[in-house]
Amino acid sequence: VVGASMEPDYREGDIVVFSPAAEVTDGSDCFVRLEPDHETTFKRVYFGEGGSLVRLQPLNPKFPASVHDRERVAGLYRAVFRYSKL
Repeated sequence: VVGASMEPDYREGDIVVFSPAAEVTDGSDCFVRLEPDHETTFKRVYFGEGGSLVRLQPLNPKFPASVHDRERVAGLYRAVFRYSKL
């Protein structure tokens, strides 16, 4: 984990394992790939408008959520394990 947007559940330096085989549902914590700029991020995901929109929600209230058209989301990989140094 890099940054503070997913605090307090995940802290900078934590190692998170993501699975492409794990089902992604509303409220899943996911590694997300966005196109066309190849941006990646780690956020809690929620689906809206019948699945045509994806809201990426940081856990830390100091950071804003973002909403994207589903076709912009090239990959969603759910967190399945977290290793924390603390």
